[in-house]
Amino acid sequence: MVKATLKKVSLMSGLLCLFGFSSHGHSAVYKCQVKGKTVYQSTTCFNGKQTVLHPSKHDTGLHASWFARPKMLPDSARCQPEQCQCGEQTLPLGQNQTENVAASLNAIITDWQRHQNAYLSYQALSDEDKFTSPLQDQVATSACSIAMHQAVLNQAYLSVLNDDLKPALTDVQQQEIKAKCESESQENSSDEANSRLQACITRAQNEASNNAQARDERIAQAKAKFAKPVAVLKQKNPYFSE
Repeated sequence: MVKATLKKVSLMSGLLCLFGFSSHGHSAVYKCQVKGKTVYQSTTCFNGKQTVLHPSKHDTGLHASWFARPKMLPDSARCQPEQCQCGEQTLPLGQNQTENVAASLNAIITDWQRHQNAYLSYQALSDEDKFTSPLQDQVATSACSIAMHQAVLNQAYLSVLNDDLKPALTDVQQQEIKAKCESESQENSSDEANSRLQACITRAQNEASNNAQARDERIAQAKAKFAKPVAVLKQKNPYFSE
């Protein structure tokens, strides 16, 4: 009885470890039935019956099904600071990462829905009609759009989500302000230089603080737009099927 219990605990521990690894790497877990025994592994089964198990949670904390590869995807998505590209399509990106993420959170939902509608319509065609139907391009276009939004969220979602409000001035910035103000006040007498130095530092600190406050308000406003799409994206993707 004890041996059986230990064996069961060992099997479950191994499975949990495997699932933990797979969730982090977005990989599948393979359940293999070999000679009456069940084996879980991260590679395909060499023999016996195979069942593919997918982790439900993506690294972002959103449901992994939204990051699945869309059917008939013609190319991979590649992102640069100014844009993402997939095939002949481009997705322009702004300098504000928070706004980029907010846009992709909303767009990926509508693109998955568009992709499913086009794909199901395409699959319903006869083999002959598929060759001439514009639906093939529509499926590929929506698939590329999904892949580009996935790339944006993979790269920036967590960094934006965890971007705690930063202090108005870092230690390095404080030192830079002091050095700049000291150089500007060196030509004056000692008392006047002191007074000018303090006034210069205070003015620069106030300006930096106002800029930081304005930045934080913009970030907070953008993050408020996250709530609705994130609630959807934490649930299983209804527009994707194996």
